[in-house]
Amino acid sequence: MPSLPAPLRVAFAAAEAAPFAKVGGLADVAGSLPQALVRLGCAVTLYVPLHGTIDRAKWGIPDDGVERSVRYGASHVRVAYPAIERDGVFKSQARTRTDGEMHRAQRVADQDQVIH
Repeated sequence: MPSLPAPLRVAFAAAEAAPFAKVGGLADVAGSLPQALVRLGCAVTLYVPLHGTIDRAKWGIPDDGVERSVRYGASHVRVAYPAIERDGVFKSQARTRTDGEMHRAQRVADQDQVIH
């Protein structure tokens, strides 16, 4: 299988990714394409919302992670990125922190905000 001359860093973002959260075909692509890119020599990070249906204990997802400030309308919220590595892909599930309370990143997505 061909590989790239220098590691290409890829950030892949999706609303769902198999096997963590799956409703439709997007989850299949988001679950398999990053693995294929790793086999080609890419360094891949997959970002998905930390949906309430994701079994954190089953997948070993930690309670906390790297935090960043993200614009949320006229203000900012803190977004934590608890992360795991699986099949060579670094997977990060985003969740927001406002007023000391943790909220699912879906709230941000519902407001048509972009997390990057």
